[in-house]
Amino acid sequence: MRKLLTERAIVKLILATVGAIQTFAIVETVVKMNKTAKITGENEDGTSETFTFDNPFHGQILKTSKIEGRMNWSFSHNVNMEMQKARLEPNFVSQPRTWGVRMGETSVVTHKDNTYLEIKVIKSLWTEYKTLDGNAIDKAEFEEFLPPRRVSNHPKENVICRDYKLSNIKELKLNGRTVLVA
Repeated sequence: MRKLLTERAIVKLILATVGAIQTFAIVETVVKMNKTAKITGENEDGTSETFTFDNPFHGQILKTSKIEGRMNWSFSHNVNMEMQKARLEPNFVSQPRTWGVRMGETSVVTHKDNTYLEIKVIKSLWTEYKTLDGNAIDKAEFEEFLPPRRVSNHPKENVICRDYKLSNIKELKLNGRTVLVA
């Protein structure tokens, strides 16, 4: 059964939960993209030239994903577990957040009149992309405008942490209850 709850009621529900909890969330966000792209081509005389062109998709694509995750969890603990798996000394210590204020030991973070949920992403179950007017679009059509992905072999890169603005979460499953964000 799905229940419509306000953001405030969802925060109260999370604050009343003790310990790490499994969650499923459907999240809708505007895809972050570069405003321009560069391509290098060869002229008729054999010289190369780089052209810059504007991104017609910038701010125009919505990404909707369903993720399985964990809330009220410890980043340091999870990174140290990954380090042990890699046969490294588990000596990772998290730095303080660079933005926002965490509410107690929970995943709730407030920043500039907005509320966020910090979720450890265990896996992405599905993702779809749409234009702002609701038409489906394939990622390949705008992929050249996406920022490059960072590549690292450090075990902390295996721990995926996302801060989701609560207003971007459309559905959240907590403690066996499915709630829709009002």
